[in-house]
Amino acid sequence: MSRYPLLATLTAASCLSSLAHAQSSVTVYGVADVGMTYISNEGGSSTTALKDGVLFGNRLGFRGQEDLGGGYAAHFTLEQGLNLGTGQFGQGGRAFGRQSFVGLKTPYGNFSAGRQYDAIKDYLNPLNIGGWATTYAGHHGDFDRISGGRVDGSVRYASPDLGGLTFTALYAAKTSNSLQTVSAGAGYKTDKLSLGAAYFRQKGGTVYPDLQMGFSDFLGVAMSGTGTPVTLDTQETIGLGGSYDFGAFNIVANATTTKMELGTNSERQKVFEVGSKIKASDKVTAFVAWQHSRMAGAKWNQPTMGAWYSLSRRSWFYTAVSYMKASSGIQANQGAGFYFGNSSNSEQTSVRLGMVHMF
Repeated sequence: MSRYPLLATLTAASCLSSLAHAQSSVTVYGVADVGMTYISNEGGSSTTALKDGVLFGNRLGFRGQEDLGGGYAAHFTLEQGLNLGTGQFGQGGRAFGRQSFVGLKTPYGNFSAGRQYDAIKDYLNPLNIGGWATTYAGHHGDFDRISGGRVDGSVRYASPDLGGLTFTALYAAKTSNSLQTVSAGAGYKTDKLSLGAAYFRQKGGTVYPDLQMGFSDFLGVAMSGTGTPVTLDTQETIGLGGSYDFGAFNIVANATTTKMELGTNSERQKVFEVGSKIKASDKVTAFVAWQHSRMAGAKWNQPTMGAWYSLSRRSWFYTAVSYMKASSGIQANQGAGFYFGNSSNSEQTSVRLGMVHMF
């Protein structure tokens, strides 16, 4: 591992410490998630291994805000991903790969610039009910970015709460370090009802169809292995969802459609998900979900069950079981497709037992 990202992190932490007295607040926070995962079929064999960041991505973050008066405040977030098994940085070794931005809060909304999440993260990710049981039950392939996609070099506006209604818009220009991206979303919340809708469009993004979907050919490009990339002309997602809280349980549903284009070829993935979060006791919360996706004539179905056992407000155990069944001839691979290898056939089961601590 290069020593330079570590040096940059230590320098940033030192600067943050020296500046703390000049700010209204500086908060250090983080998440540690680790446990054991069993996979029924990964390249033809079952595997059991220590894996981290499965329910929540491991992170260490710094968040600061300075009150400027009159309802205005300057703020920043620097958040790095971590691999607990190796101690390395996540997101390809970036010092602050999860988020890094600075902004200005005003009575008219929040303006920010840097590496930030798109609107799908804000309005649809909270409604990805299977993903709250285990990341392996996130939307298949994550082409719709419901697990949380970041945009480099972006500027973002988020509205104030307007009686339960909020909206956001994000834009990034094409440069040597960023892709042209447009994203927008809106949501409405009451004590029991939550609704969300979001849009995303990007030019020049890269996908890995064999790894993410089990395809041997995609948009006219033959796959030579799971690492074969396809750089798209455009990728466009529209999604909506909602939940209603009945007290002891809620009902959650979402749907997304993602169109990918390369030259004269195009494909569209459609995903539908429904599920429930059940408050079984003061300490136990259960999750059930079912996901259906389809693209290029193939179909995938994935039921999931999981539970959290609370140890405190910041620590809990969790467990989940998820099963995927793909169309005949398609290799199953759960979640975003980056967690483990393809199954040798159209079925794959994951079992997870882990622990999360937040600070």
